[in-house]
Amino acid sequence: MGAATATAWNKSQEWFWGKVRKNVLQDSSVTHPAEPRQIQEKTYRGQFYGIVQAENYPNDWYFTLRGDGMTTKVPVYQTNLLGGVAHGEQVEIDTQVLIGLRLESVKRVRIVDG
Repeated sequence: MGAATATAWNKSQEWFWGKVRKNVLQDSSVTHPAEPRQIQEKTYRGQFYGIVQAENYPNDWYFTLRGDGMTTKVPVYQTNLLGGVAHGEQVEIDTQVLIGLRLESVKRVRIVDG
């Protein structure tokens, strides 16, 4: 009886771990958003007109720039980097976009002297 139980246990473990190994190896070919080739960097230039949180869902944060005859609103994750920038200052804002996500992450803010 003990030998039959041990054989059944070993067979079930071989089956289970074989499935796990197969699935892990198949999933290793999937690219993840954090890989460097999945990140796109952008730089925005213009006059800074503030960062605000939308009142309605999804309550995202947006910063607004004006320059070259157009206004640009960029959806971003909440950040403190723009807190010290005054309304109307000329700025350059560097962001990173993870492919597949709709919000950008502010990485650097430069105030351009006049």
